[in-house]
Amino acid sequence: DKVPLTKSERYLILHLTETKSSGMTFRNPEMRIWETSGGLPLLLRRGEAEITLKRDCSGFRLYAVDFDGSRKNEIPFTVRNGRTVFRVDSAGKQGAVAAYELVREKPDRK
Repeated sequence: DKVPLTKSERYLILHLTETKSSGMTFRNPEMRIWETSGGLPLLLRRGEAEITLKRDCSGFRLYAVDFDGSRKNEIPFTVRNGRTVFRVDSAGKQGAVAAYELVREKPDRK
């Protein structure tokens, strides 16, 4: 949105762990020489983290985002001392998650 991060109203947050395609094969145990690309579904290593943003994001909503960009489910967060804190988990409630959308949504005008 071409504004400083401290003023932005939409963020894409990536939580990237090791990702591979099903059936992918490698020539050596170190997985340095790739032989076959495999296919869907993607395999995602489970990972959890606590993320702290140096911004009060009251009035925002946080969503887990699917690999096609659609929103999966809302993620709770807390605001403490002007900082926004939330937990991410690559094994989300509705399947694998590697991205989150934090957005200030405008109220519907009717």
